[in-house]
Amino acid sequence: MCKKILSLCVFLATINVQIFAQEFNTNIDKQMLIISSTKNYEAAKDLAREAATKLKREWRMDQELTPNKETGLTMSQKDCAASGWEYPCYGARGHGGGQNTYYISVEHSDWYEGLSKGYYIVVAAIDDKNSSVLKENLRLVKKFYPDAYAKNITVWFGCMH
Repeated sequence: MCKKILSLCVFLATINVQIFAQEFNTNIDKQMLIISSTKNYEAAKDLAREAATKLKREWRMDQELTPNKETGLTMSQKDCAASGWEYPCYGARGHGGGQNTYYISVEHSDWYEGLSKGYYIVVAAIDDKNSSVLKENLRLVKKFYPDAYAKNITVWFGCMH
């Protein structure tokens, strides 16, 4: 019994070290699975809808976004205020919690280190660098979109206010 309890304590301590080892309020390395990029926001939205259907994935537009010269994209004034942000505002995918996600969205490239500036990008996933899950997803996405690729990026891991 004592061995089992000791093993459990060592296991829990290891998990806590791994969780808290990640520095907070810093950029973290990720990879983004990009289906396409364009200077035309409506074309990016159309492709995102199509990709969600073809890939049988959720197309996520948390708020209705519109192009904005200052921020690339922006939420509405109401949504910015509800988030506690000044207008214009944009919460780029992956920023804040650094989550690994597998849904379709349209993002603005200016918010990601490692991407060319000024593009609306159709994104199918964000995951840790060299993730086997992302590699498998890229293989599947390429069946429909042969030009899709994974790109190294950094996202903000920390407070968004």
